[in-house]
Amino acid sequence: MKLALFTVGTDHVVRVRWRIDGEWGGWTVLPGEVIQVPHAVAGEGDCLDLFAIDHKYAIQHRQWLGGEWGDWQWLAGEAGGPTLTAPRALWSSPDRL
Repeated sequence: MKLALFTVGTDHVVRVRWRIDGEWGGWTVLPGEVIQVPHAVAGEGDCLDLFAIDHKYAIQHRQWLGGEWGDWQWLAGEAGGPTLTAPRALWSSPDRL
């Protein structure tokens, strides 16, 4: 079983720590600044989607897939104005976030 723990440091950078089969690994830095702890959504297989808000109050998305983190991607458009909290998402079926 695998568990991911996320935190944001005083430098506004996301860090993740994995617990695999009852053992905690070290912290990994996910470069890029955010203003709050991100929201994570587990998908099928070894897929994890991460959503956060950056210092420009824009929604950012990053994905763990195949054992690697992709880069932060800006989700264009506004959600009714500047965003203050990470959006909440869920998987409803395979390939449907």
